Amino acid sequence: MALYAFHRVLIVFAILFDFAFTVFCIRRYNRSGGALDLVWAALASFITVAFVYYLVLFNRKVNRLRITLAARAVLCPRCEYDLRGSLATDTIACPECGEPITDEFRRKAAAAA
Repeated sequence: MALYAFHRVLIVFAILFDFAFTVFCIRRYNRSGGALDLVWAALASFITVAFVYYLVLFNRKVNRLRITLAARAVLCPRCEYDLRGSLATDTIACPECGEPITDEFRRKAAAAA
């Protein structure tokens, strides 16, 4: 998960850099009136909006992945039967396929919850 945080930081810095470049181009256009400065400002604005959109989508994807991994932590490794009820009653095996429920599995399921 540290790589996701690092990726978020990179995207935020890209957004800030693009925003600063947009402001720079607009100020330069106001001073000189060059059309190229206005084109650069428009392009940098578009890239800034695209990065913000990407960051929103990335955060949603990471949240869905986190929820999926947490749900998977309580599924039987063999048949993917939901073991939440079995873990609460201290059952020693999966009621669906008979796979033994180990202490390590119980610790991982407790940590995910």
